Amino acid sequence: MLNCRVGEWVWNGTLELLAEEKDWKRASISPNHDARLYRQFTTIMPFSLALSPEGHLILDDWAEEVFCFSKNHEAAAIKACEKGSAAVLLWLASLSSGTELPAPALYWRDFSGRWLMQFCHRRQQDLEGAEMESFLETFPPMRGSEYLCLSILQRLWAELGELVETQIASHPGDADDWLGKTLPHWHLVGRVTLHLAENKRDMERPFAFLATYTSGLTADGKARHVLLQQAIKEYAGAKNRADLLHLLEPVSLAAEKSQWLAGQVESGVIYQQQAWKPADALRFLKEIKVFEECGLAVRIPDWWKPASPPRPKVSVTVGGDAPSSLGIDGLLNFQIEVTLDGEPLSAEELETLRTAQGLVMVKGRWVEADSKKIQGMLKHWQDAQAMHFSEGVSFQKALRLLSGAGIDGGEAALFTEEARGWSGIEAGDWLKDLLKRLRDPSQLADVTQHSDLKAKLRPYQQIGVNWLYFMTRLGLGACLADDMGLGKTIQVLALLLHLKRENPAAGPSILVVPASLVTNWQAEAGKFAPSLRLFIAHPSGGEADKLAALAKGDAQPLESADLVITTYGMILRMEILKNHPWHVAVLDEAQAIKNPAAAQSRAVKEMKAKSRIALTGT
Repeated sequence: MLNCRVGEWVWNGTLELLAEEKDWKRASISPNHDARLYRQFTTIMPFSLALSPEGHLILDDWAEEVFCFSKNHEAAAIKACEKGSAAVLLWLASLSSGTELPAPALYWRDFSGRWLMQFCHRRQQDLEGAEMESFLETFPPMRGSEYLCLSILQRLWAELGELVETQIASHPGDADDWLGKTLPHWHLVGRVTLHLAENKRDMERPFAFLATYTSGLTADGKARHVLLQQAIKEYAGAKNRADLLHLLEPVSLAAEKSQWLAGQVESGVIYQQQAWKPADALRFLKEIKVFEECGLAVRIPDWWKPASPPRPKVSVTVGGDAPSSLGIDGLLNFQIEVTLDGEPLSAEELETLRTAQGLVMVKGRWVEADSKKIQGMLKHWQDAQAMHFSEGVSFQKALRLLSGAGIDGGEAALFTEEARGWSGIEAGDWLKDLLKRLRDPSQLADVTQHSDLKAKLRPYQQIGVNWLYFMTRLGLGACLADDMGLGKTIQVLALLLHLKRENPAAGPSILVVPASLVTNWQAEAGKFAPSLRLFIAHPSGGEADKLAALAKGDAQPLESADLVITTYGMILRMEILKNHPWHVAVLDEAQAIKNPAAAQSRAVKEMKAKSRIALTGT
């Protein structure tokens, strides 16, 4: 146990704290609580590390400021001390070599560094007695140094190992993954690295290959790469044979999966520096995933992305220009070209690719080229254009193409894995802008509300009307899912009034509701949109003669109305309601058709309308 008085450490076994009335109170605590109480009961002062009589790493506020932690590291040091000595050691190991630290912290960072060196090279943590005693002799001036002995060093060494083992066990990945995320500058230590670099001085063999292993860290904390052939010399002798086998184990595993690497190992050329042609470099780049899965590190030029290699692609653009008529039936232009990172290639560059194979320099950068695949994808899309899009692409089909869905069951081949690798489809400028407005209704222009709407729309209701109008003009279905009470009814009425003003001859719209809501909608329409001509196609509407006419197939009652209000049950019973061409079909409480197998749902889906709107508050 410790004893601490504000501003000084007293090594007599308890912690004394000054109370507000300036009396001393005693509180017996464990060393793991020292930092928390230090922070709670004292003004934070510059501090360093000290060693308690029991051999725990604790905070020391007696050190001169020049020998203390910087302000940037105070909070982290306190937090680590709260968790125990092993946490302090692991935290120190996570700091780069260039970090300014007090001498005691530097000493303990070197201590944890030796542990990590063993961990990275051998995955075992044994430090010979002579080396441990040598480390003991280099102990810097530090409060509590008189308590340091060989047994304490050994215990701290073991505690660090237990902490790392616990963290790895709870980490979702393996030990290498834990090391890469927790101590990234140690990640390469003890590992073989395969290097590929450009050699711009030799255009015949413009790539250089080298295999190294990382023996440790340099003074500035960077990985120290040594030629792999040097490992044979450094690990010579039976004593180090196990270490050498451990180092080369990932190479052996990768050679079992890679025929190219197996040849490199069998011939021994993997231990030599090599100058490569582009085809050699591409063969290596294609197998990076195998190498990394087997534990090898790979360093390559940043222009190569294994998941998305730089390639010229057949690019298809839909909707670059506005169609002649806006709506779901309007035809969008369909453009095919070969591009690199979205930039069209010139005739000369296309000619270069016509017979290219492997890595090719295009626009001053290396790209993967395969003339057969490029020409195949070009013909692929040209044939699709001739078969399906010779006059243009409808808005609906354009959306399906952009989503990767087939059209009419005949375009599945357009979206194979190979097709995606060598071709792509995207929205052109006009369509991209339209889709942006679809996703963000606040960007839409306001639909003007006239005096025929007997209410003032709230700002969010105005945005809702704008969006409904926008979707209706496009002939797309819309789902307005505002919570109950937020005004879905008035938004629909405002839309219908605007559509009537815009085109009085557009024909009637239909509103389908549960029977219990017929009266409510009738009242709301009479109150807020009295200029809309209503026909209640339901017995509760009191117009039996018109219902009788409908039953006989007479559509006159429908044509003389602006809005027909009916129920889900009536749609199921009266064919004319399903077959009549509606301007807009609106479903209130649309969850009523959530079961696709129900007769009611099937009947509603058979309705014919230029656009459809579903309303739901659930």
